[in-house]
Amino acid sequence: MGIYHVNLGAERIGQISYDKYGSAMRVIEYKTANDLTVEFVESGSIVHTTWRNFQAGVVKDPMAKSVYGMGVYGIGPYSSHEHPGAYRKWFDMLRRCYDPKWSKRGDAYKDVHVCEEWLNFQNFAAWYYDNIPDLTNDYELDKDVLGGFGTKLYCPDNCSLIPQRINTMISLKEKIRGEYPVGVTKDAQCGSKFRARLTDRYKKANGTIWLLNELYDTVAEASQAYNNAKEKYVHEVAEEYRDQLSQRTYDALRRWQVPEETNRGTVNSA
Repeated sequence: MGIYHVNLGAERIGQISYDKYGSAMRVIEYKTANDLTVEFVESGSIVHTTWRNFQAGVVKDPMAKSVYGMGVYGIGPYSSHEHPGAYRKWFDMLRRCYDPKWSKRGDAYKDVHVCEEWLNFQNFAAWYYDNIPDLTNDYELDKDVLGGFGTKLYCPDNCSLIPQRINTMISLKEKIRGEYPVGVTKDAQCGSKFRARLTDRYKKANGTIWLLNELYDTVAEASQAYNNAKEKYVHEVAEEYRDQLSQRTYDALRRWQVPEETNRGTVNSA
């Protein structure tokens, strides 16, 4: 029996199989049918598996670019099953950057990409657990508070984990802005004036909470009023969530200003 296993092992070492992505792997060590080691030819990843899985091609290469053709699971302590929160943030980040369907939602993610370090889930997960304020609450991955509005790179220096309320509050809704700057409309009842409006969406379940709802003679005046009210609102909410923010994120939010891009409507209209 022992001689049979020795001969079988010698026969199977060096044999080649392919995973579902077409990546070649070869047996480099064989102990039993349930204990062998394979090496993926292209990536060099070493994986322990069984002969049956090897033959069926169901062995996974942790360094294969299996997530949107860019992301790798990597080799380390973090798995998608045991760390679903970190994995979901990582997966969604890659989806926003590399899923062609996502680009149809607008220009916000056009040409946005992920740094080389974060293409590996193990690296992103380590950062996630070092930076998430509270594991009992859900936080959203943001690149604009620290990186600046419109930044095109997801990386440790640009990103922070912030409460959903703050992320929604500072987002720019390009597709629904319309002809005028964000927060400004031409008043339907008084056609010569312009209305500036800002609501607290977080408290809207209890009825519309108006932070600003006033008429102005020009678009520029209405836009400036909206900007002032929005900036004041963001600064106040940052103070409210101070214990759930890193010092860098808190400081950035306290300095936050409405991006100039939101004023690209007909600001000079009378």
